[in-house]
Amino acid sequence: MLSTTFFTGAILAAIASFTNQAIATPTDVDKPVFASSIDQGHGIQWTGVIFPGGPEVELWGYADEIYAQVLAINPDYVPQPFNETVNTNDGETTLAKRSTITCAPMDTGDRRELKKQSDFLYKLGGHCATPKNECRRTACGGTSGTYLCDESPNPSGTRIPCHEVGLRSADISNACCKNTNRKGQTGNWFGQKTYSVWIGYANCNAPSETYPSNYPYGGGSPNGLCWTWS
Repeated sequence: MLSTTFFTGAILAAIASFTNQAIATPTDVDKPVFASSIDQGHGIQWTGVIFPGGPEVELWGYADEIYAQVLAINPDYVPQPFNETVNTNDGETTLAKRSTITCAPMDTGDRRELKKQSDFLYKLGGHCATPKNECRRTACGGTSGTYLCDESPNPSGTRIPCHEVGLRSADISNACCKNTNRKGQTGNWFGQKTYSVWIGYANCNAPSETYPSNYPYGGGSPNGLCWTWS
């Protein structure tokens, strides 16, 4: 039976290999194909178990980058089930949940891209974290991003299951800019003063200090405005 130390070393070696490939071979949009084992100034911190019974691994990047690297290491990857209770509004009514959502708080993203991001976050598994008092792009593509913002008194920031971010972004999509003939979509979700999720415009190459507030609604997003009716 392989020791935990050997198992951990093998996984870290695989991560290093893929990280080096990503740095050496940038994509057409200057985004790495795979995530990084260190904070590159964009994306979120992900922690999760890649192999059943294996150690918890830490990666940094966007949800699609992390998911691609995890699958490259373990093509049979299945997210581990959760057995914890998250501090969210899950016990509230649908109406109460909707009351925490604000539409058009920032410039718009493309609804199709935002849907893809929500799906990636939901199936990624593991935990997504953002540093204290920061907003990080958990997913980003084209001119669209999904942000996780720390709103908690915890000095270490916010750390929640990634599928929660996917669920909250889907809640926003279902509540805001519902005219599907228009591609613009934007909104935010605030929980019990612990974290918030935002969807809308993003520059995937912008520094990590670039927050939703840097893109006020109506600022000229190429995705147009937030339309509820035709």
